[in-house]
Amino acid sequence: MNGWKRKGFDRKRGHEVRNTVRSTGDPPASPLGDLLEMHGRYGLLLRLVFRRFFAPIRFSEAQAETIRSLAGKGQIIYVMQHASVLMYMFLNYWLWRYRLPLAVYGNGVAGFFLFQPFGKVLRIALRTASFLRKTGRGALFASRFREHLRNRRPIVLFLRAPRFSRLRAQVQSREILEALLALQGSAPHPVFLVPIGILWGKKPEKINRSFLDLLLGHQESPGLLRQIFFFARYARHSVVATGKVIDLGEFLETNQHLEPELLAKKVKWSLYRELDLARQEITGPKLKPRKYMIESILSHPPLRALAREMARSEGKSFEKVMKKAARYAEEIAADYDIAYVHFLDRVLTWAWHNIYSGFHVDQEGLQRVKECARKGALVLLPSHKSHVDYLVLSYVFYHNDLPPPHIAAGVNLSFWPLGHVFRKAGAFFLRRTIRGQKLYEAVFRTYVKKLLREGYVQEFFPEGTRSRTGKLLRPRLGMLSMEIDAYADGACEDLFLVPIAITYDRLVEEASHTREIGGAKKEKEKFTDLLRMPKFLTRKYGRVYIQFAPPLSLREYLKSRKLELAPMEPSRRRALVEDLGLRIGHAINDVTTVTPGALAATVLLNHLKRGISLGDFLLRASFLLGLIEGTGIRTTASLGNLARAMQEALDRFVEDRVLEKWEDPEGTLYTLDSAKRMHLDYYKNSILHFFLPFAMAACAFRLHGRDTLTEHEVLECLRFLQELFEEEFIFPPEDPVGRYWAKAREELCVRKEVMKLGPDGKILAEAKGQLAYLARLLDNYFESYHVVFRTAELHLQDKGLDEKEFIKRALLAADRLYRRGDLQRRESRSVFVFRSALDFLVSRGCVRRVPVGGGMELRMEAAGREAMESYRRRLVSLLPRGVAGDDW
Repeated sequence: MNGWKRKGFDRKRGHEVRNTVRSTGDPPASPLGDLLEMHGRYGLLLRLVFRRFFAPIRFSEAQAETIRSLAGKGQIIYVMQHASVLMYMFLNYWLWRYRLPLAVYGNGVAGFFLFQPFGKVLRIALRTASFLRKTGRGALFASRFREHLRNRRPIVLFLRAPRFSRLRAQVQSREILEALLALQGSAPHPVFLVPIGILWGKKPEKINRSFLDLLLGHQESPGLLRQIFFFARYARHSVVATGKVIDLGEFLETNQHLEPELLAKKVKWSLYRELDLARQEITGPKLKPRKYMIESILSHPPLRALAREMARSEGKSFEKVMKKAARYAEEIAADYDIAYVHFLDRVLTWAWHNIYSGFHVDQEGLQRVKECARKGALVLLPSHKSHVDYLVLSYVFYHNDLPPPHIAAGVNLSFWPLGHVFRKAGAFFLRRTIRGQKLYEAVFRTYVKKLLREGYVQEFFPEGTRSRTGKLLRPRLGMLSMEIDAYADGACEDLFLVPIAITYDRLVEEASHTREIGGAKKEKEKFTDLLRMPKFLTRKYGRVYIQFAPPLSLREYLKSRKLELAPMEPSRRRALVEDLGLRIGHAINDVTTVTPGALAATVLLNHLKRGISLGDFLLRASFLLGLIEGTGIRTTASLGNLARAMQEALDRFVEDRVLEKWEDPEGTLYTLDSAKRMHLDYYKNSILHFFLPFAMAACAFRLHGRDTLTEHEVLECLRFLQELFEEEFIFPPEDPVGRYWAKAREELCVRKEVMKLGPDGKILAEAKGQLAYLARLLDNYFESYHVVFRTAELHLQDKGLDEKEFIKRALLAADRLYRRGDLQRRESRSVFVFRSALDFLVSRGCVRRVPVGGGMELRMEAAGREAMESYRRRLVSLLPRGVAGDDW
């Protein structure tokens, strides 16, 4: 893009206009028309003003490219809402800066002649005097835009006259639209209407108007004084919005049944609609005050009916129950204020610059989200690994011209002062558990439905809590169920569920996560945590990767399955919500980014010996990366140079004292302290799901203890592992065993030749070392499940145990087995994997949760012992068998 330059471009354009051919009988074009022609010959003072107040307002290259491509196909008409010389000059600046076709005319901006070069004004004044002598004063303003239309010159169409203008605009928008429609009906070239608007500070429009709005014009149609203020105050936060281009030829063809007068009205209405949609895409719907939202919730008929029923059953007055509902609404509702978003933007930009090397945003996926925003309501469903997640998407959306979402946050984050700031930035708060709280749940459901109906973008974490292990947790379905119920009640035409993976090179909370995995109690968030922030701001945490899976349209999902929500039985609806939750989780896993740190951690943890040479390390990293390359899995750009990326990851681990580096005569050697394995396990788990098909297939040889297997035996092993780890991993929603085996067979038999298909259809272990290496990826999970099975067998035979006590005993058992050498992996001692293993035993009826004295107790009966024994026998066959013999 070039800045403003004083060149004679306008003289050339003027020469072109003066030499255009007019039809016989047309009125002569007024020379005053040239005074409205855009140019680039402004003086030094104005150029400085433009650079200060116009340049910061963002106008994207994509928008410029759209206009540029249209200019090559036909005639462009720029459309803006309110006539203003200042807006005309602003558009002049950006069209010139991006080398786009400059407009030669704009209705309602006669004052623009004051900003033309003096010599040009003088020449036109002399020509005007001659024009008046020949034609008379009546022709001075008549038909001066028609010449430009006939000669396919760009013009600016303002839909409304200037505020408080007593003078009739030189030409009304209706006249121009009628002329355009008449011209398009006979012209061979297409005419494109390009709606353009400025979103000041990206502030959402408010439903309430103040006295200043009445006096100086509201945000959508500001008067001159307010325009000057907006340019001075909000230039850095403002953006140019372009609506969907209207092809006038296609419009005429679609609406040929309408009369000419109605056609012009419909075109004008369509332009207003496109400008409004362009605004909503960036700022969201009109902002309604928090008080209005709360009153709307409390006046919702189903909520009031529930309050009356509770008042009767509990012997309380209706007013008292409604006061309680009002307190709940106050506790829940957001209080969005764009000023706080601007403040957070400054703070976060500074903070991100200090702790991160940058954000990698999936722009293609983000564009899909923008397209869906025009068609229905958006619900963002990101993975949840860090408290930073709450801020990342709002920051990314704000900087990519999408409205920051309303975020469902845990009530634990509502502490002062962050709770106040988060609420003002769009957070609404949810209690950790709402089971048995009928009134609270009804208020919360009503609020969610209201947000959906009003068109606000929502965000919640389907996992419900941060993952301490690195892998995606199975979804909690409460919020998703509420969104689907709201859709079923007609809150929106379509609901787009957007799975999002947020991946960090390095996690801010990695130390606290490691402690909690080992059994430490989670610390409650509090004000004093803010005092520790300077410590985090002095370290670098690499890059952040935000990847968007294709949005899932709920309407299309139901249509493809021929389902209707309204008459659906509760059990079928629960199954539908669960299926959607698993699909969302699987989609998040699919777009998770493989980082160098995660790949390096996987190699280090999967090595049997204490140390590994750099050459062996790179060999294994190349093998693992080769399994997933070319399959659509997203990796960082740095992995394009694997050796360099791995060296940087190793250097970081050495700097963090996770590894020790030794310069050996035979080459560089790295050793890993067993106490640091938990630190690396988090990053390994974040990408482990990509290797599950290969690891599970390799485990079949360990399970059966042979080097030759039938396909049936491999599939049987895959089914067993899929059942065993049902609570641990998120598998493909449809035919997981078939899909995993197809992928493993393609990669291990065809591409890598790790396994071989024999002529008799049997599967041969061709590269035994590599197969054993892949099987070891799951060793810590086998050991963790073995610990839980053993603990259940020892402690649930004769009496019941509280679940917390059971996990405590499992931790003690893991410590004892590790010290004895019966467990090889330190990371097998994981509270969260123990809980998943326990959930598996409960789901299979091996262990029962029995209500006892207001709590739950774990018990095992005779039938459960027999069922668990059948699983335990196969699990024992999968346990790692020592160091010797299978290293690669």
